[in-house]
Amino acid sequence: MENITMMDLWEGGKTGRTCGYLIKAEKLSLVETGPGPAGEIILCTLEENGFHPSDLCYVIVTHIHLDHAGAAGYLLSKCPNARLVVHPSGARHMAEPSRLIAGAKAAFDNFDSLFQPVIPVPEERILTVQDNSTLDLGDRQLTFFHGRGHANHHLTILDNLSAGLFSGDLLGIYSPEFAEYGIEYSLLSSAPNQFDPQSYIQSLERIRSIQPTTIYFSHYGIKTGLTDHYLDLCLKNLELFCQVTQDICADGASSWQEIALHLKHRVKDVLVEMGWPRERSLPDFIESNINLNAKGLLDWWIKSLKSV
Repeated sequence: MENITMMDLWEGGKTGRTCGYLIKAEKLSLVETGPGPAGEIILCTLEENGFHPSDLCYVIVTHIHLDHAGAAGYLLSKCPNARLVVHPSGARHMAEPSRLIAGAKAAFDNFDSLFQPVIPVPEERILTVQDNSTLDLGDRQLTFFHGRGHANHHLTILDNLSAGLFSGDLLGIYSPEFAEYGIEYSLLSSAPNQFDPQSYIQSLERIRSIQPTTIYFSHYGIKTGLTDHYLDLCLKNLELFCQVTQDICADGASSWQEIALHLKHRVKDVLVEMGWPRERSLPDFIESNINLNAKGLLDWWIKSLKSV
């Protein structure tokens, strides 16, 4: 699509979870690196498309969570002319990733197999982008929008030629397994620890005002002509997730496991209404992300109590 190639980054050694996008512009660019082990996949994809590592000009990440940016340091060590493009709030963590690593280790039991290697990016090779700023790739232009809610360091990126938006995690997580039943559903991402519902709503409405015709999901795939559908779905999920958390936690102490259990039932009900077989389990990646979401929702609830 408009010289944009999607590549499966095989997160956790499994297909259909996380993807990156190679933009074959005059200034060759990559959006999303995936976790550390995906670095070699990206280098192979460059070669398969007739490029050398030295041809890569920009490595762009929507945010610095390691499933999106974990291979950045490795790639820059192999691509001598590339610069990392990142939100200003994320730059220092890419140069010194110890807090990123600690946060991921707290959230994932299998950190090493999922995310290593995580290599620091030299500060002089980091380019930060302000809200509504542009990047000239020669024959096309990217516009960057800051968008809080999922993470304070989150970017969405509009490509002018395809009118497509690289959505990161703001428009949720789509599973290719949904396509078997013609289901257009994405799971809202409320991962810890910067989930903020009000900021999330503002970010979604800003995307609506931009009116991209295509969504380039980081998890996972490309959707055209369905932007309003996915925006509406995210808003509904946002309300549902917060209400479930409030109902469970309002009477006192709770656990993320309890929130996750209720969310899985509610998400399953929604999917069944859309055509998912009741007897079939949720996709593994969706189920694992509901667990992660529950941790973020509990963190949000505890913070909201402290702010009262």
